[in-house]
Amino acid sequence: MINSSLENIIVPDDLKKALVTPIIKDHKLDSDVLKNYRPVSNLPFLAKILEKCVSKQLLKHLEVNELLAKFQSAYRKNHSCETALVRIHDDILTVVDGKTNVLLVLLGLSSAFDTINHDLLLKSLKVTMVLLGTS
Repeated sequence: MINSSLENIIVPDDLKKALVTPIIKDHKLDSDVLKNYRPVSNLPFLAKILEKCVSKQLLKHLEVNELLAKFQSAYRKNHSCETALVRIHDDILTVVDGKTNVLLVLLGLSSAFDTINHDLLLKSLKVTMVLLGTS
């Protein structure tokens, strides 16, 4: 079923159905306010297998064609948040050893998607697709 789905570029409808459960974003938030919840989709087991197969193929393509950023840590074997932090720490120490000033700016994006105007984003994407002639 997985091979057939990949060969025919079709995901069976049964694998697209998810059980959506509202989960509160933070237990400190008011549970009576709906915007304090995020939807969590539980997909069928086979859908997760298909997702993993596609992920592995895509990652292999990106690696073989050298399309990943040089210092990207996410989605790479033997890379993690820890390796990214070690790299940043080493870079800072190297600059400090060279008697140069260092400025590190960190952004917390955990709630970034809560601030996006999704209607505006979709309209912008549609306009871009029209301009590119891909719609």
